[in-house]
Amino acid sequence: MNHCHSCGAPLDDKMKGVAEVYCRYCADDKGKLLPRAQVQAGVSGWLKSWQPGLTEEQADLRAAHYMSAMPAWAEE
Repeated sequence: MNHCHSCGAPLDDKMKGVAEVYCRYCADDKGKLLPRAQVQAGVSGWLKSWQPGLTEEQADLRAAHYMSAMPAWAEE
């Protein structure tokens, strides 16, 4: 199975959007990658959803670190 090059989500029927390599949460309706800050806010929220003890700052730092390993953001 392929994974989103921006957030790592599996590109299954539930997550697949119009983009070839990005999930429906990381790309707009034309398949263009959303801005890093917008994706990072989503990843941060996802992290806090299953790690409720995280502060906003901790979740944001972890999201930034996690995203730096993703192909879409590795060059930044």
